[in-house]
Amino acid sequence: MLLCGDAAGFINSITGEGIYYAMVSGEIAAGVAAEALEADDTSEQSLSRYQTRWKNDFGKDLKILGRFNRQWGKKSEKIVRLLSKDEKLAKLIVGVTGGQLSISKYRIKLLLRYIYVSLKDLFSKNEKN
Repeated sequence: MLLCGDAAGFINSITGEGIYYAMVSGEIAAGVAAEALEADDTSEQSLSRYQTRWKNDFGKDLKILGRFNRQWGKKSEKIVRLLSKDEKLAKLIVGVTGGQLSISKYRIKLLLRYIYVSLKDLFSKNEKN
């Protein structure tokens, strides 16, 4: 059995979006199933290639998004405020949470931008006081 999309729990833990993961996991599952049928080998070992492939494709992103959600979910008000002040940070967050950008590839850039915007926000508050 090969589970895909929401049935496999492939959802963005921040936005609840899952269509991207449903489509990609379905494509991967179809490829593995076709290879297994062509080789007349539908054993657990043969079908386990599905897990390896989805983990290599988007598994790291799901793991990072889950960690991000647990760590930053409590700071959502601050993040929204910072997003309204910085278009580059907003585009990165929207791209990552919407599935257009891979968080595993953009996490350093995202983190550095978040730190930059946070410090800029902190200094602007201090200047006002």
